[in-house]
Amino acid sequence: KLDYATIVDARTLEDISTPQPEMVALVAAYAGATRLIDNCPLAAGSTD
Repeated sequence: KLDYATIVDARTLEDISTPQPEMVALVAAYAGATRLIDNCPLAAGSTD
């Protein structure tokens, strides 16, 4: 069960409203009684 998910600036860990060059996805979820926490680096890309 998803508990929390957000995307933040990788340098400041502050919430963002527009894509930044370096971002991190932060996620917390429950698997049974166990709370799992993870993060995943993201990079804004170009479609050119």
